[in-house]
Amino acid sequence: MRTVVSGSLLRCAAGVLLIASAGTQLAFGQQEHVAAGAYSMRHADERARTQLDLYVQVPYSALRFDSSPLGFAARYQVSADITVLDAQGRPTLIVESPIWDRSVTVPVFAETESRTARDITTRSVILDPGKYLVALEIIDHNANTIVYREISADVRDLDQPLAVSDLVLLDSYDSETRTVLPRVSNVIGGQSLSFDILFELYTDRSRTVTLTRELVPIHRGITAYVAKPVLADTAMVDIPEGRHQMVSTFPVADLGVGSYRVRIRVQDGNRTDAAECVVFAQWTGLSLHLDDLDKAIDQMVYAASKRELREIREGDSEAERRRLFNEFWKELDPTPQTERNERMEEYYFRVNAANQRFSYGRRPGWQTDRGHVLILHGDPEEMWRQTYSFNAEPYEVWYYYRIGRRYVFVDATGFGDYELLVPVWDERTRIR
Repeated sequence: MRTVVSGSLLRCAAGVLLIASAGTQLAFGQQEHVAAGAYSMRHADERARTQLDLYVQVPYSALRFDSSPLGFAARYQVSADITVLDAQGRPTLIVESPIWDRSVTVPVFAETESRTARDITTRSVILDPGKYLVALEIIDHNANTIVYREISADVRDLDQPLAVSDLVLLDSYDSETRTVLPRVSNVIGGQSLSFDILFELYTDRSRTVTLTRELVPIHRGITAYVAKPVLADTAMVDIPEGRHQMVSTFPVADLGVGSYRVRIRVQDGNRTDAAECVVFAQWTGLSLHLDDLDKAIDQMVYAASKRELREIREGDSEAERRRLFNEFWKELDPTPQTERNERMEEYYFRVNAANQRFSYGRRPGWQTDRGHVLILHGDPEEMWRQTYSFNAEPYEVWYYYRIGRRYVFVDATGFGDYELLVPVWDERTRIR
């Protein structure tokens, strides 16, 4: 961890957003997407209130650019109605309604079709601590199209002797210019070596605080199970009185596809505060993996029924098989309003991992027993391994405490061909 700079997080001459937190995907038109969200920090003057920064990121490809004297220009407007939520989460009255216009100009038409270029804009409002509903309306003036979206904002009380602001996922940071670029969406590459989180610490006096960081997997549909962190550490940090901006690097390597909760907690004696955000690790190799459609269909065997596989394989052309393949995965998509299909991405990430770890001879890893279990459940929470000995064959025991299962694999041949003792679907694999 390193201290970066004291002072406000949102300051730049052009008024463009420099800091933001993990956002919410918004559908702009039918195919393009806008990222949006809200980030709260202590207000510089009215400490009893909180500054909430609303931000919107619009890809160039989602805007219509018309000819202009300087090249090609797009114009859009953002409006936001911010409504107080009562104790039952019901909207009551609108307290703020910021509206602002944006224009984007590029010199050549090719830039308007870029899949990576985007415009980032923000507005700040001052609110009392509480829960709010933010209704966003984004109007493309050139195309006369509108997108609506509602997001929630939990505005925390940061006027405390010791407090930590909301967490911000960073895209880049320049220490010389003190400029940071947010990762407005909450997506990180599954093959990334690290990612950075920015936050502010506030203290009414000089302190030596205990700072704890955690990166914890989020398992869909499992509420009772407490997952083990994939990263957890603690450090003692000297913090002078005042307001301090911090950047914390989370080292990760080959992070599995899925959602993770980032937690940062500070404590000094009885004084404690914490903040968290959610990031999603994606697999950038999905498109290459799906180039061989017939192989990708064969690998669906652990996700699809025999009837579903037969229907897809019997498509009378590659285009028809591709359509049926996409329709199958679309039904399983947990976020159908976005371009990405996290369920399909996670499935084929596990197929790829099984091939890398368990292939031997001419048999691909996804067809092995260990590959089968890995694709179904992901990595085990715990594994026991016994290598070759004089009185026992090599074996592995995989424990999945979150689903109450245990799988035993034995290498009876001694050549690395680990076979599952009890079939995956057998209830004898249960440990509770």
